[in-house]
Amino acid sequence: MPEHTDVLIIGGGFIGLSSAYYLNRAGCSVRIVEQDTVGSGASHGNCGMVCPSHAPPLTQPGAVATALKWMLKPDAPFFVRPTLNLRTISWLLHFAARCDAERMRPAMVARAEILRSSRVAYDAFIEAEDLVAAVEWLPVGALFVCREAATMDQCAHYFGLVAEFDVNAESLAGAELAAREPALRDDVAGAWYVGLDAHLRPDRLLREWHRVNLERGVIVSENSAVSAIHEDGDKITGVSTSSGSYTADAVVVATGAWSSQLAGMFHTQIPIEPGKGYSITTTRPQPSPVHPCAFQERRCIATPFQSGYRLGGTMEFSGFDPRLRQNRIDAIRRSAAEYLKEPEGDTVEELWYGWRPMTYDGVPIIGPLPRHRNAYIAAGHNMLGLSMATGTGKLISELLTGAEPHIDPRPYSADRF
Repeated sequence: MPEHTDVLIIGGGFIGLSSAYYLNRAGCSVRIVEQDTVGSGASHGNCGMVCPSHAPPLTQPGAVATALKWMLKPDAPFFVRPTLNLRTISWLLHFAARCDAERMRPAMVARAEILRSSRVAYDAFIEAEDLVAAVEWLPVGALFVCREAATMDQCAHYFGLVAEFDVNAESLAGAELAAREPALRDDVAGAWYVGLDAHLRPDRLLREWHRVNLERGVIVSENSAVSAIHEDGDKITGVSTSSGSYTADAVVVATGAWSSQLAGMFHTQIPIEPGKGYSITTTRPQPSPVHPCAFQERRCIATPFQSGYRLGGTMEFSGFDPRLRQNRIDAIRRSAAEYLKEPEGDTVEELWYGWRPMTYDGVPIIGPLPRHRNAYIAAGHNMLGLSMATGTGKLISELLTGAEPHIDPRPYSADRF
């Protein structure tokens, strides 16, 4: 295999795979180097939603007060382990400073733009590669389910915000909701239905995207952790990895939650913190939900796949803690039982955790890195890496090849920090 390519992508998750796909289509030769195996990070165990409905970031008014209240419960949806790590403390302070309506709005606009772009691009990508069945693509919408009437009112405000981005929601309750989603318990207050959202099975998408890229000529080097970059002035000429050295005309950092660990090599700051999440994959319960269901009071999600079923949730800031905490798994199960007649299937197929790449403003970092004229970053997608993958891959390809960007790249610039 050639050691030199036009573009070298560091990271083999959804963002790396998508960037490779669109760069390859633009005529570039591409190599992906992945420290483990393709899709082994947060891409593997997420809930599989492609959701323009999730435009508002976590930095919403009242988020700090809610987080402080949850801090008193070790199994709450949000948890921060006490730390003396100055980088983490700085990140948390910057996050808190953005939890007001005025500073939230630019982040919401930026997220809405790339989420909508990605939703359209997924339709085109899945049709072009004939992947509907292979990835279990189901554009059937999603439900935001509320146990309490007060939460239904809060969601009304939320969907008032996203309506300006052509994301429309329908309020359902009683017999109408039961007919739309029979798997829900009869005592939930109601739900909001968003028809634009879609879902798929993430591990199947990873497998198929990897296959398509290989068939198109993308080179993939797994078990290749980057140990050094090679520079010539303000240009990167290549990288050294545990599997060898590779050269390229341009480099893309798509390493998710691990991106801040590479910051020193690139002589810059990448303010991304790992936000640990958990999921439970089982056989389909009976009855199984028809739609993905986001349980609003408990901040967890149930996603039905054609070949299985997944519960996921929680946000835990505890660094790269490698332990699967049973109290988190139990909390997700209890939460689902408050909303669904049958919260999970009979057979557990996988208990999983992974680290989402969290920026403190909720917006991904996509574009040039400041110290090198041929280095780019595509990371920090928070909990929406799958949802934003196609739009990100297209934008990275456009920036590297000089094509007209399909969306304004400025809100995602690394220079904003």
